[in-house]
Amino acid sequence: MIGLMVVLWILLGLAVLIAALLFVPTDLGLEYWINDNKQRLVLHLRVLFIPIRIPLRMGEGETQQKQRDKEVDAEEEDGLFSGMTWRKFWRTAHGIQDAYRKTRGQIGEVYAYLRRKITVKEIALEVNFGLSDAAKTGIATGAVWTGGCCILSVIDRIFGIKKLDMHVTPDFLQECCNIRFKSIFTTQLVYIINIVLKALTIVNTFVDAIEQASAQDTNNNTEKGGV
Repeated sequence: MIGLMVVLWILLGLAVLIAALLFVPTDLGLEYWINDNKQRLVLHLRVLFIPIRIPLRMGEGETQQKQRDKEVDAEEEDGLFSGMTWRKFWRTAHGIQDAYRKTRGQIGEVYAYLRRKITVKEIALEVNFGLSDAAKTGIATGAVWTGGCCILSVIDRIFGIKKLDMHVTPDFLQECCNIRFKSIFTTQLVYIINIVLKALTIVNTFVDAIEQASAQDTNNNTEKGGV
Protein backbone atom coordinates (compact mmCIF):
# COMPACT_ATOMS: atom_id res chain seq x y z
CA MET A 1 0.00 0.00 0.00
CA ILE A 2 2.79 2.40 0.90
CA GLY A 3 4.58 1.54 -2.34
CA LEU A 4 1.44 2.33 -4.36
CA MET A 5 1.08 5.71 -2.64
CA VAL A 6 4.71 6.56 -3.41
CA VAL A 7 4.18 5.71 -7.08
CA LEU A 8 1.02 7.85 -7.20
CA TRP A 9 2.81 10.80 -5.60
CA ILE A 10 5.67 10.47 -8.11
CA LEU A 11 3.22 10.39 -11.02
CA LEU A 12 1.39 13.40 -9.60
CA GLY A 13 4.67 15.29 -9.25
CA LEU A 14 5.62 14.49 -12.84
CA ALA A 15 2.20 15.65 -14.06
CA VAL A 16 2.56 18.94 -12.18
CA LEU A 17 6.09 19.43 -13.54
CA ILE A 18 4.99 18.78 -17.14
CA ALA A 19 2.03 21.14 -16.74
CA ALA A 20 4.34 23.82 -15.33
CA LEU A 21 6.78 23.41 -18.22
CA LEU A 22 3.98 23.64 -20.77
CA PHE A 23 1.94 26.49 -19.33
CA VAL A 24 4.33 28.67 -17.31
CA PRO A 25 5.65 31.64 -19.36
CA THR A 26 9.10 30.87 -20.73
CA ASP A 27 11.76 33.25 -21.99
CA LEU A 28 13.49 32.20 -25.20
CA GLY A 29 16.40 34.10 -26.65
CA LEU A 30 19.06 33.97 -29.34
CA GLU A 31 22.38 35.77 -29.29
CA TYR A 32 24.51 35.84 -32.42
CA TRP A 33 27.99 37.29 -32.92
CA ILE A 34 30.25 37.79 -35.91
CA ASN A 35 33.71 38.92 -34.89
CA ASP A 36 36.70 38.80 -37.27
CA ASN A 37 34.99 36.14 -39.44
CA LYS A 38 34.25 34.00 -36.37
CA GLN A 39 30.65 33.19 -35.63
CA ARG A 40 29.00 32.31 -32.36
CA LEU A 41 25.40 31.44 -31.54
CA VAL A 42 23.92 30.99 -28.07
CA LEU A 43 20.41 29.90 -27.15
CA HIS A 44 19.04 31.33 -23.90
CA LEU A 45 16.17 29.75 -21.97
CA ARG A 46 14.53 30.71 -18.71
CA VAL A 47 12.20 27.95 -17.54
CA LEU A 48 10.63 28.10 -14.06
CA PHE A 49 12.96 31.05 -13.33
CA ILE A 50 16.00 28.86 -14.06
CA PRO A 51 18.34 30.39 -16.69
CA ILE A 52 19.79 27.95 -19.22
CA ARG A 53 22.54 28.87 -21.68
CA ILE A 54 23.14 26.55 -24.66
CA PRO A 55 26.04 27.34 -27.05
CA LEU A 56 25.31 26.14 -30.57
CA ARG A 57 28.02 25.06 -32.95
CA MET A 58 28.67 27.43 -35.83
CA GLY A 59 30.83 26.86 -38.89
CA GLU A 60 32.37 23.72 -40.38
CA GLY A 61 35.82 22.68 -41.41
CA GLU A 62 36.82 23.04 -45.03
CA THR A 63 36.53 19.30 -45.72
CA GLN A 64 33.11 19.02 -44.10
CA GLN A 65 31.93 22.13 -45.94
CA LYS A 66 32.98 20.72 -49.32
CA GLN A 67 31.25 17.43 -48.56
CA ARG A 68 28.13 19.28 -47.48
CA ASP A 69 28.16 21.33 -50.69
CA LYS A 70 28.32 18.12 -52.73
CA GLU A 71 25.38 16.67 -50.79
CA VAL A 72 23.35 19.85 -51.32
CA ASP A 73 24.10 19.82 -55.06
CA ALA A 74 23.02 16.18 -55.27
CA GLU A 75 19.80 16.94 -53.38
CA GLU A 76 19.05 19.83 -55.71
CA GLU A 77 19.58 17.62 -58.76
CA ASP A 78 17.21 14.98 -57.35
CA GLY A 79 14.82 17.45 -55.74
CA LEU A 80 11.26 18.42 -56.50
CA PHE A 81 12.31 20.94 -59.16
CA SER A 82 14.68 18.65 -61.08
CA GLY A 83 14.11 18.51 -64.84
CA MET A 84 12.01 21.66 -64.74
CA THR A 85 10.10 22.38 -67.95
CA TRP A 86 7.71 25.18 -68.82
CA ARG A 87 4.73 22.82 -68.53
CA LYS A 88 5.95 21.53 -65.17
CA PHE A 89 6.61 25.07 -63.96
CA TRP A 90 3.12 26.13 -64.98
CA ARG A 91 1.50 23.19 -63.18
CA THR A 92 3.67 23.71 -60.12
CA ALA A 93 2.68 27.38 -59.98
CA HIS A 94 -0.99 26.43 -60.20
CA GLY A 95 -0.46 23.80 -57.49
CA ILE A 96 1.13 26.37 -55.19
CA GLN A 97 -1.72 28.79 -55.90
CA ASP A 98 -4.31 26.13 -55.04
CA ALA A 99 -2.36 25.22 -51.88
CA TYR A 100 -2.37 28.86 -50.84
CA ARG A 101 -6.12 29.09 -51.37
CA LYS A 102 -6.63 26.00 -49.23
CA THR A 103 -4.34 27.22 -46.44
CA ARG A 104 -5.01 30.95 -46.58
CA GLY A 105 -7.30 30.72 -43.56
CA GLN A 106 -4.76 28.61 -41.65
CA ILE A 107 -1.96 31.06 -42.47
CA GLY A 108 -4.10 33.90 -41.14
CA GLU A 109 -4.83 31.91 -37.98
CA VAL A 110 -1.11 31.22 -37.40
CA TYR A 111 -0.29 34.90 -37.94
CA ALA A 112 -2.97 36.01 -35.47
CA TYR A 113 -1.90 33.29 -33.03
CA LEU A 114 1.71 34.49 -33.16
CA ARG A 115 0.66 38.06 -32.45
CA ARG A 116 -1.43 36.99 -29.45
CA LYS A 117 0.82 34.38 -27.91
CA ILE A 118 4.35 35.78 -28.38
CA THR A 119 5.73 38.88 -26.70
CA VAL A 120 9.07 40.31 -27.80
CA LYS A 121 10.79 41.55 -24.65
CA GLU A 122 14.02 42.79 -26.20
CA ILE A 123 15.87 43.10 -29.49
CA ALA A 124 19.39 44.47 -29.63
CA LEU A 125 21.45 44.98 -32.79
CA GLU A 126 25.02 46.28 -32.76
CA VAL A 127 26.97 46.68 -36.02
CA ASN A 128 30.57 47.84 -36.28
CA PHE A 129 32.03 47.71 -39.78
CA GLY A 130 34.43 49.34 -42.17
CA LEU A 131 35.04 49.00 -45.93
CA SER A 132 38.62 50.39 -45.97
CA ASP A 133 37.25 53.39 -47.86
CA ALA A 134 35.75 56.30 -45.95
CA ALA A 135 33.28 57.30 -48.68
CA LYS A 136 31.97 53.77 -49.21
CA THR A 137 31.76 53.22 -45.46
CA GLY A 138 29.69 56.38 -45.06
CA ILE A 139 27.25 55.34 -47.81
CA ALA A 140 26.98 51.81 -46.42
CA THR A 141 26.28 53.17 -42.93
CA GLY A 142 23.12 54.85 -44.18
CA ALA A 143 22.06 51.67 -45.96
CA VAL A 144 22.61 49.56 -42.83
CA TRP A 145 20.62 52.00 -40.71
CA THR A 146 17.76 52.04 -43.22
CA GLY A 147 17.67 48.27 -43.66
CA GLY A 148 17.87 47.56 -39.93
CA CYS A 149 15.13 50.07 -39.10
CA CYS A 150 12.83 48.61 -41.78
CA ILE A 151 13.24 45.04 -40.50
CA LEU A 152 12.81 46.02 -36.86
CA SER A 153 9.75 48.15 -37.66
CA VAL A 154 8.08 45.14 -39.32
CA ILE A 155 8.80 42.99 -36.25
CA ASP A 156 7.52 45.76 -33.98
CA ARG A 157 4.34 46.11 -36.04
CA ILE A 158 3.64 42.36 -35.78
CA PHE A 159 4.62 41.60 -32.19
CA GLY A 160 5.41 44.90 -30.49
CA ILE A 161 8.95 45.22 -29.14
CA LYS A 162 9.11 46.28 -25.49
CA LYS A 163 12.80 47.18 -25.51
CA LEU A 164 14.72 48.07 -28.68
CA ASP A 165 18.40 48.93 -28.90
CA MET A 166 20.20 49.50 -32.22
CA HIS A 167 23.69 50.88 -32.78
CA VAL A 168 25.61 51.23 -36.05
CA THR A 169 29.25 52.29 -35.64
CA PRO A 170 31.27 52.86 -38.82
CA ASP A 171 35.04 52.38 -38.82
CA PHE A 172 36.60 54.70 -41.38
CA LEU A 173 40.18 53.53 -40.78
CA GLN A 174 40.11 49.79 -41.42
CA GLU A 175 38.13 46.97 -42.98
CA CYS A 176 36.19 45.04 -40.37
CA CYS A 177 32.81 43.49 -39.64
CA ASN A 178 31.54 42.91 -36.11
CA ILE A 179 27.85 42.15 -35.53
CA ARG A 180 25.93 41.26 -32.40
CA PHE A 181 22.25 40.41 -32.47
CA LYS A 182 20.18 39.48 -29.44
CA SER A 183 16.48 38.73 -29.18
CA ILE A 184 14.38 37.63 -26.22
CA PHE A 185 10.71 36.77 -26.41
CA THR A 186 8.23 35.30 -23.95
CA THR A 187 5.70 32.58 -24.67
CA GLN A 188 4.62 29.16 -23.41
CA LEU A 189 5.91 25.83 -24.66
CA VAL A 190 2.38 24.66 -25.37
CA TYR A 191 1.96 27.61 -27.76
CA ILE A 192 5.21 26.74 -29.55
CA ILE A 193 4.07 23.13 -30.01
CA ASN A 194 0.74 24.32 -31.39
CA ILE A 195 2.42 26.73 -33.82
CA VAL A 196 4.82 24.05 -35.06
CA LEU A 197 1.96 21.61 -35.69
CA LYS A 198 -0.05 24.23 -37.60
CA ALA A 199 3.00 25.23 -39.64
CA LEU A 200 3.77 21.60 -40.53
CA THR A 201 0.23 21.16 -41.83
CA ILE A 202 0.61 24.21 -44.07
CA VAL A 203 4.04 23.16 -45.34
CA ASN A 204 2.82 19.63 -46.10
CA THR A 205 -0.03 21.06 -48.17
CA PHE A 206 2.40 23.04 -50.33
CA VAL A 207 4.81 20.09 -50.67
CA ASP A 208 1.97 17.80 -51.74
CA ALA A 209 0.87 20.32 -54.38
CA ILE A 210 4.40 20.49 -55.84
CA GLU A 211 4.80 16.71 -55.80
CA GLN A 212 1.45 16.22 -57.53
CA ALA A 213 2.45 18.66 -60.28
CA SER A 214 5.77 16.81 -60.71
CA ALA A 215 4.05 13.40 -60.83
CA GLN A 216 1.49 14.61 -63.36
CA ASP A 217 4.24 15.96 -65.61
CA THR A 218 6.15 12.65 -65.32
CA ASN A 219 3.03 10.64 -66.24
CA ASN A 220 2.41 12.80 -69.31
CA ASN A 221 6.01 12.35 -70.47
CA THR A 222 5.67 8.57 -70.01
CA GLU A 223 2.47 8.46 -72.05
CA LYS A 224 4.10 10.45 -74.87
CA GLY A 225 7.08 8.15 -74.81
CA GLY A 226 4.80 5.11 -75.03
CA VAL A 227 2.97 6.56 -77.99
